Amino acid sequence: MFLHFPLHQTKAEWIQCPRVCYCSNRTVATCKDLKIDGINMAKEGKFETEIEQLDFSGNKLSSINPNTFSIWNVFNLHAFNLSGNNILNITRITFSGFSYLENLDLSNNNISWIDCEAFEFTPRMTVLHLRSNRLTEICPHIFSSLENLRHLDLSHNMLSSIQPDTLHNNFVLEWLSLANNRLTEIHPDTLRLLRHLRHLDLSTNMISSIQPETLHNNSVLEWLSLANNSLTKIHPIIVLFETKL
Repeated sequence: MFLHFPLHQTKAEWIQCPRVCYCSNRTVATCKDLKIDGINMAKEGKFETEIEQLDFSGNKLSSINPNTFSIWNVFNLHAFNLSGNNILNITRITFSGFSYLENLDLSNNNISWIDCEAFEFTPRMTVLHLRSNRLTEICPHIFSSLENLRHLDLSHNMLSSIQPDTLHNNFVLEWLSLANNRLTEIHPDTLRLLRHLRHLDLSTNMISSIQPETLHNNSVLEWLSLANNSLTKIHPIIVLFETKL
């Protein structure tokens, strides 16, 4: 379904808003569950330049065209929900220009590939949802530009490994889920620099052992799950650590 987007009028004021969307004010818009698989944005179909939150979840987009974003006037977005679409990959320029973006939801798509520099243009990102996609691997430096990242959900993918330096630039990360993947181990260096980590979910993988030094620097950890793995033994230090949570 391709859409033509005219103006919307409210009782209080004129607000530029696609006809199929609901714009509660000049900063928030919802265009969800409309089965949209393509967009034909006319000149008069722009959102307000002040828009900060856009919910485009539950549609059928398979790709994201950066040129469409420039027409939409959405480069001031702080929160962008693209969950529940059919997006297949994220390129280096997919989110170029989104320098204010703080919260991005890409969960429940069919993403199998993400460019190593896909998040280079979103340095303010604090929350990133990649849950329930088809990722089998991620570039070791994919999150290196996200120094403000606090919440990362990579659960329900097909990851078999995480390189030790993947999270080495995410010093303020507090919430991490790698649950429901195919991980067989967690290298001791993977979590070494995450001194602010409070929530860690490693459940439902194929991890056979955890080295005692793996959680050595995560002293503020409050929640840890290792359920449904292939653990044959747990080092006494890990057992002691879990009892303190």
